[in-house]
Amino acid sequence: MIMNSIITHKNLMLRFILICVIISCCYFNVVEMKKRKPPSATFNGLRYSR
Repeated sequence: MIMNSIITHKNLMLRFILICVIISCCYFNVVEMKKRKPPSATFNGLRYSR
């Protein structure tokens, strides 16, 4: 029981860290695009990236 709980806790932590990293990367990319180009260009760039 103890081992199972530790494993699930580790998985949750890893998932949480992964989500945080992805969100921070997306936020950083958006900020960089806003600095470089006007909003219309960033919108087109996001559309193409997907």
